Amino acid sequence: MQTLVERLRAASAATWTAEYAAGRAAGRKWAEESATLAQFARLEAFFEGRPRFIDWRGVFGGENPAVFLASRLEASGYGASNETARAFFVAQGVVNSLDRSPDFFAGFAEAAISVWRSVKDRI
Repeated sequence: MQTLVERLRAASAATWTAEYAAGRAAGRKWAEESATLAQFARLEAFFEGRPRFIDWRGVFGGENPAVFLASRLEASGYGASNETARAFFVAQGVVNSLDRSPDFFAGFAEAAISVWRSVKDRI
C-alpha cells in the first residue's frame, strides 16, 4: 500500500510541476507581450484582495479556472463564458485552456504578477 501512495504522490507532483511550469511560461509571455496596464491593475487588485491564507492554487481550484482568471483580466466579472475564456487564452497561444489544471493558472497568474511588479515602478 505504501508503494502505491508514494507512486501516486510522485505522479501528482510531476503533473503539478509540469502544469505549473507551463502556466508560468504562458503567463510571462502574456505579461511581456500582450498585457495592458488595465489588465495588470485588475490582476494586482485581485491578488491583493484574496485572503492571505489562500495561495494561487487554492484560488484556481474551482470549477473552471480558465473562465475565472479570464473574467478577472478582462473585467467581465463573474459573467464570463467558456467562449470568452477560450478566446482570451487562444490569443495568448494557450489553445487548450479549458482543459488545463488549476496549477497551470496559478503559474500563469504568479508569473504575470511577478513581471508586473518588476516594472511597475518604472512606468
